[in-house]
Amino acid sequence: MTRGLLRIIAILALPVLGGCATGDTFITGVARAPIHPDDVLLYHSLPARYEEIGIITDRSFWPWAWVGPSRIAPISGELRAKAAEVGANGVFVRNLGASSVVEGVAIYVP
Repeated sequence: MTRGLLRIIAILALPVLGGCATGDTFITGVARAPIHPDDVLLYHSLPARYEEIGIITDRSFWPWAWVGPSRIAPISGELRAKAAEVGANGVFVRNLGASSVVEGVAIYVP
């Protein structure tokens, strides 16, 4: 490949890479043994009984990544993975606005 073609590919890849999410987990309760991310459910309202394990935040470098009806789809895997690491079997998504930050509560539902 020529240098010019490599530069064009690199420039075109930047917006795709910029849409990737990053996040943090803050333990606020008692963490449990890790589980598989596929066993973590997303909740849009809190269940009647649950234990809070922590707060999970995810950020996108591009706010437009969260706009539209499928705005949870790009980060649902990341939320589930972070919750599974601390043994949570659920995530209550509590901040899903037009900003670039999504916040959830990692919970354990008995």
